[in-house]
Amino acid sequence: MTPERIEELIACYRDGLRGDTLPFWTGHAVDREHGGFMFCLDRDGTVLDTDKGMWAHGRFVWLLSTLYNAVEPRAEWLELATHGVDFIRRCGFDDDGRMFFSVTRDGLPLRKRRYVFTESFACVALAAYAKASGESRAADEARGLWNLFRKYMTTP
Repeated sequence: MTPERIEELIACYRDGLRGDTLPFWTGHAVDREHGGFMFCLDRDGTVLDTDKGMWAHGRFVWLLSTLYNAVEPRAEWLELATHGVDFIRRCGFDDDGRMFFSVTRDGLPLRKRRYVFTESFACVALAAYAKASGESRAADEARGLWNLFRKYMTTP
């Protein structure tokens, strides 16, 4: 692959993410009424299902925070990451410290898994968010989830 082709591909993916993908999700997925995001959308942004996957919240917060950290410190990206972290904190955790896999639109638990899939996404989200926001609480939460993840992955 030539250096020119690599540059073409970088531009294609960068421009697609910043000019098409992000505007779609930031324009349609944000739930200002109940918090968090709705990810089950049709091509036109119509909501197909209001259940909220907590793992998807982690992925989206990670993306927004990483864009803020590595691409450009846009206030909109940090505000939306904060919006997602607030929902994760308010609705994502059970009393035992484990996370729900999915919740209703207003944050009531629907499903909890035995494995630490959701926690892994929340861990990276909170770590990236801590870097973007400077919030030590998020860094502590990320470390706690990392320790929980390690425990579940190394304890028979």
